[in-house]
Amino acid sequence: MNLITDPVEYIQKKQKHVALVGGTGDGKSTFTQYLSSKIGGRVVVYDSDAKPDDWSWLDQKDVIGRKGNFKAIDTAMGNDLTTLEELVELRGDGGR
Repeated sequence: MNLITDPVEYIQKKQKHVALVGGTGDGKSTFTQYLSSKIGGRVVVYDSDAKPDDWSWLDQKDVIGRKGNFKAIDTAMGNDLTTLEELVELRGDGGR
C-alpha cells in the first residue's frame, strides 16, 4: 500500500476523481474546502444539511440536496455515475 502524504499533488499529478464519505463531524466539508481552494476545477457537493453560506463560493447548482432533498441527491449521483462509467470506458479504450 502506498501512503499518500500530499493529497493535492497526488490528485493533480494523477488527475483522479475524489469522493469523500464519512460521518457527521469527520471533516469532509473542511477537507473538501481545502482541496477545492488548492486544486480548483469543478466541485459538486451532496449535502442534505448544507446551510445557505456553507458553500457560498461554489456555483449553487453544484450544491445538491439542501433541506434534506435526497431525491435530488439520488438523481444527481445517478447522473454522475453514468458519466463516470462513460469516462472509464473511454479510458479503457486508450482515451484520456
